[in-house]
Amino acid sequence: MVNSQESLLHRIANRIRQSLELQEILDATVIEIQQYLGIDRVKVYQFHPDSSGLVIAESINGDRLPSLLGLNFPADDIPPYARELFLRARQRSVVDISAAQIGLSLLDDPKTGESNENSDVRYRPLDPCHKEYLTAMGVQASIVVPIVLAELSTGKNLSGSAGSSSSAESAAQLWGLLACHHSEPRQVSEADLQFIQAVVDQVGIAIAQSVLLHQVRAQAQQETNINQITSLLHVSPAIGLQEALEKVIETFDGSGGRLYLMAAGKLPREIYTYGNQPDDIDSQQQRTVEENQLWENFVHKMMASEPDKTGYKPWSVNWMRSVYRLADKGKGTPDQPSIWAINDLYREPLLRTIAPFFESTSARGLLIIPLYYSSQAVGCLTVFREAIDTDIRWAGWNPDHRQLMAKQSFKVWQQQHANQAKLWTAVEINYAKAVSDRFSTAIQQYRLNQQVQALNTTLEQQVEDRTEQLQLSNLKLENLISRQQVLASIVARIRESLDIEEIFRVAVQELSQILEADKVSIYRFDENWGGEFVENFKSISLYPQTNCELGVRTVWNDTYLEDSQGGRYRDGNTFVVNDVTQHGFSDCHVDIYNHYQIKAFINVPIFVGKVLWGILAIFQQQNTRQWNPTEVEFASQLAAQIGVALQHASLSASDREKNTQLSTALIDLKAAQVQLVQTEKMSGLGQLVAGIAHEINNPINFIHANVSHLED
Repeated sequence: MVNSQESLLHRIANRIRQSLELQEILDATVIEIQQYLGIDRVKVYQFHPDSSGLVIAESINGDRLPSLLGLNFPADDIPPYARELFLRARQRSVVDISAAQIGLSLLDDPKTGESNENSDVRYRPLDPCHKEYLTAMGVQASIVVPIVLAELSTGKNLSGSAGSSSSAESAAQLWGLLACHHSEPRQVSEADLQFIQAVVDQVGIAIAQSVLLHQVRAQAQQETNINQITSLLHVSPAIGLQEALEKVIETFDGSGGRLYLMAAGKLPREIYTYGNQPDDIDSQQQRTVEENQLWENFVHKMMASEPDKTGYKPWSVNWMRSVYRLADKGKGTPDQPSIWAINDLYREPLLRTIAPFFESTSARGLLIIPLYYSSQAVGCLTVFREAIDTDIRWAGWNPDHRQLMAKQSFKVWQQQHANQAKLWTAVEINYAKAVSDRFSTAIQQYRLNQQVQALNTTLEQQVEDRTEQLQLSNLKLENLISRQQVLASIVARIRESLDIEEIFRVAVQELSQILEADKVSIYRFDENWGGEFVENFKSISLYPQTNCELGVRTVWNDTYLEDSQGGRYRDGNTFVVNDVTQHGFSDCHVDIYNHYQIKAFINVPIFVGKVLWGILAIFQQQNTRQWNPTEVEFASQLAAQIGVALQHASLSASDREKNTQLSTALIDLKAAQVQLVQTEKMSGLGQLVAGIAHEINNPINFIHANVSHLED
């Protein structure tokens, strides 16, 4: 018997040395134990972080007991006090259902943790619930030996979530159990128990070896990923940032992500994206989720601050939870690292104002990785992770009822959950830190390269601008001289004629040719501030003469001009429009311009003295046009000369009218003088006649008066 046990242990030890795969070792080990002991079922049970567990290896004897391989058992099946004894005392248990007793053997002292000199099996009555539990499983005898790992870092944390933690003082870890079940009563000898313990010790070595191997492989894979990312970042920064982002998302098994580069000096922010993206928090101002105040404070201020009275750095995750009273301060939870792992953004109270902007995506988990260079924030890398669907096979567990009594059945129960958040692991957090360092350095180099390129470009641009300025200055000077000469010629031609129509014709024709404008018109205000076009010149023909044409005598009554009595033009302002559709005009106003095929225009007021007379209008009808200030100035100068010409013409007409009036007055005066002389002559003759008549009448009257006396 001893020799066979030693031989079996030797085979198991050799298999552990030869194989690097834990599952192969466990499968072979349970088969060896089951065949050696002649027992109905041997299984290896591994604990989960939540203290539930899974049967990961099993060997059964025919159909004497049902298989439990791949089934999960809830945490309540093994009470906390039992798990504590498994861990602290490495307690072994031997159960005999027929005798209703359980034997316990403690390898270590639960108080001191030191090995017991006496580890004999001590029996006591079996708890009725325990008995019912094993009976429902079809078991009449059982042996349970804990699998305890000596190092905290060699197991559970690798599969635990980023938020889970264990006491740093623990020197051991309850990894799982090795259980032997028999369907009939069976006596377990001390030798059998010692043999199983020896096998468990070997299995513990295999598990520790597997964990270390897993760590080495994971580390090697991380190094490979880091090297690939580093290579992408330094081959060509402008392209490498996008490719490196995609590689990071791939290595995290993410559904998307984004790289946010903060603005640096004159360099604007940059955003690289992959996969579905959240909505902007302000689409008008183009504010992204990284520019949310809480997010910004976490990235900007947390690294540069020292712990305050809360014991945490301001704006770290634990500080925010403490200040906003989202966590129990008395739990002594260690401060979060500089990376914020969010398993479910819709259940994170701190992100309740940000979560709605992710509703258009499939993202459920976020990994926010601030990027620092010399304690200075340079950006932020964010990884998105989708929800997952879980399918768990339980050994008769019903989640709707607490395990207040022993199970009556171990029938498989399928638990399916859709859209479950996937937890970020400690390994992923550590990997994120390494990624952060690489990106921070690359971004700093990228920004420095941009600054150098910007300086070079600025210098080159300054040289080009200066050269162009000199060329433009010379060209402007030549154009100014040329236009002044043309203007002088136009003014001379205008002044040669005092005919207003001729003045208008010369002005619009010459201006259209000089500015290469499609059309030039002159508009005259009436007494009600409406008006009509009095002159046009077109250099193009877009359509035949129809009612769509602003021709001579076309009346244009603008309510704005009528109500404001000339509007802006009354104050001498010039109105320049490069594109009528982009200037903010009302729709009806734009429709009017489109009706007359006006794309752009310059309107310059024409003053006669200090009185607003009309408008000089330059139209572009084929395309929009960016009017040059010199063109506007030239049009203004010509408008001023038109006003002067109009004033001269008006004065000339006034002088002619006055001359005519004076000539007429002179003729009238001469006629009046002739009439006056004639009147005076007639007046003198009348007086003479009257005198003569008086002189004659006096003797006659005397004679007439005395005739009667003579007759007597």
